[in-house]
Amino acid sequence: MNINKKITGSCVLNLALDCNILYVIFTKTNIILKGSVIDFFVLETVVTVIQIISFFTLGFWLVIKSKDTKNPIAVCFLAMRIMCFALGSLYYELFYLLKKAPPYVSAADVAWIGSFYFIIASCYLLGIKSHKTPFYAYFFAGAIVVVMLIISLLYGHFILNLLWAIPMAVLAKCAGEGVYISKNEEYKRLLPFFISIIMSLFYELMMFLSLGMVYVIFDALWTVGIISTVLTLYKGVGD
Repeated sequence: MNINKKITGSCVLNLALDCNILYVIFTKTNIILKGSVIDFFVLETVVTVIQIISFFTLGFWLVIKSKDTKNPIAVCFLAMRIMCFALGSLYYELFYLLKKAPPYVSAADVAWIGSFYFIIASCYLLGIKSHKTPFYAYFFAGAIVVVMLIISLLYGHFILNLLWAIPMAVLAKCAGEGVYISKNEEYKRLLPFFISIIMSLFYELMMFLSLGMVYVIFDALWTVGIISTVLTLYKGVGD
């Protein structure tokens, strides 16, 4: 019962923090040009540029600071996760800038999908597999598979969506296992990290289901969620 209260409290706190930061972002970027609000493509580019800069910065910072933590390898794998994703986003933006069209099934997808395996490795290095897998870990993973299947039925691209769904489902299961082990004193400090993973996966699923400005909003929330995973892991394994 106590762990459930902690989980609920952490979820609410993460969501409130994300929404507050998002409110600041969009009130500060409500840019007016010739009497009309800049369209969502411009705002999405702004969000992506913020992602690239912040992910590379945080990635290098994690590598440098990893030696001061109790699990430097897990921290370095998380750093590789966000820098790998940033490389994919950088490729996407440069391709779009030069070709005036988004790439489809490109190096960006390889980097984005591949980045999941680094954070999955980070979770395993934290010791989640030495404990029981709770039922809700399978529920998290199954929910992602079902949603991605629905997306494939609605929009096609089954193979590409499957390549996304597999690591997302595995990561969801890892996060569920992480929440479970967080009831132990040894892992209690890692609960916010695993909650941040669950929240970021939720935002990512919403991005798959969204268009236009709604997509930009969830992308911004996802960015905050990823930054949250970095900070909470560093705090969780810090000396």
